[in-house]
Amino acid sequence: MKIQKWSSRKLFKAGTARDGWWTSKYMVEQLKEDAIGLFEALHPNCVAVFLFDNSSNHGAFADDALVASRMTLNEKPWPLSEKFQFRDTVYISRSTDMEEVQSFYDEKEIKLRDKKGNLKTKKVHYFKGIRKTLEEKSLWIGHDLEGKKWKLHFWGSRSN
Repeated sequence: MKIQKWSSRKLFKAGTARDGWWTSKYMVEQLKEDAIGLFEALHPNCVAVFLFDNSSNHGAFADDALVASRMTLNEKPWPLSEKFQFRDTVYISRSTDMEEVQSFYDEKEIKLRDKKGNLKTKKVHYFKGIRKTLEEKSLWIGHDLEGKKWKLHFWGSRSN
């Protein structure tokens, strides 16, 4: 797509000693800065559908996207410096049939002793964990149809 000198086409020289490697960051940048704006200018009152196939970008998500593999099963301290900070979401409550906000974090006050032995209170940012999030909505099923508890095995750096 092109309007005068505004084009959705970008020249990208892939390689170590060149522009680097094409990533989802560049794709999103090109969509936001050129492709969507050009489409809207050329086709007012129309809706665009962008399809991407055979792309390494299929596994790309925003840092605040709700991706289960980035989450822990159980609650854990989750500092604000953690790369993944999951955004709140909205769901329809089964009991009220109304929209409710779902937060994935709690703040807990923990008591610590300083070097002098004095008791101090500190607020800690906690990720609730998948289990607690589902339990809050009565969606956690910790057993099979015969009532036998699931054996949950996780491998990886975020497994707890």
